Amino acid sequence: MNPQDYVKTYNLMPQDLCDHLINDFQDDRWQKHFWYSHGVKSQYEDKELDVRFGTASEELDPYIDKAITQYCEEVPTLYRDQIQEWSTPRLNRYDAGTMMRDHVDLIRRHKRDGVPVLSLVGVMNDDFEGGEFIMRGEEIPLTTGDILLFPSTFIYPHEVREVTKGSRWSWVAWAY
Repeated sequence: MNPQDYVKTYNLMPQDLCDHLINDFQDDRWQKHFWYSHGVKSQYEDKELDVRFGTASEELDPYIDKAITQYCEEVPTLYRDQIQEWSTPRLNRYDAGTMMRDHVDLIRRHKRDGVPVLSLVGVMNDDFEGGEFIMRGEEIPLTTGDILLFPSTFIYPHEVREVTKGSRWSWVAWAY
């Protein structure tokens, strides 16, 4: 298999769930995303997206479980029983002028030993401009209701390009 064979997208979340989540989280409890970078200031700091922690887990968990199960059925080297849990989804809001710089999901601060096996990105709307999801230098087209899964390793660098109009709503979680 080549690296792109490990990148899968499933359209699993219904439109009404996506609309509900966007409507329910229109408040002031968002904070600017920041990178843990040992005190080094990012050149993109003024363009960082807004994030919200610890929300929507009950609504999203069944879709996360279904996406992981489907992924494991299609990827022969990963078995569903190897993934025991996932992080609480973090909501992401990209207003016009914001983005997420190129990075890899090599996360070391989870409650379990080791690093996550899979990264998950859920997309709650597609009525914005810009905000393309780029992985390994190529755009991955995503629409409302999609859940994107890929290995949480250094060979899957990804970014969200700057949103130019509207707001891009998504969530992220990591399975381990």
